Amino acid sequence: MAPSHSSTITRVGAAPLIHRTMLTPLLCAILGLAIISIFFVWSRQQVLSLQYDIASIESSIRSAHQEASKLQVEVTMLRQPRRIEELARKELGLVMPDPRKIIVIR
Repeated sequence: MAPSHSSTITRVGAAPLIHRTMLTPLLCAILGLAIISIFFVWSRQQVLSLQYDIASIESSIRSAHQEASKLQVEVTMLRQPRRIEELARKELGLVMPDPRKIIVIR
């Protein structure tokens, strides 16, 4: 077996890759970038959520308008004099009065 050698490279007399004076601004820049990225993702999520809410509300409004239109047609049909007269005769048992029994009050 061949002996294994552990080799480590040491930098003797070489300048460090990052000076201590550059460490603080670099960390601040990384932290600032992280905060901006988190804010961007959060704001985008809020926009998507609001768009979903708006679409849902618009759908509800369309449904309400359709229901109002249907109800308006039904009201028009229920207010027809012929229908009211028919209900009065069949359900309430009313009859047209004899013209001789009508008294006009002024």
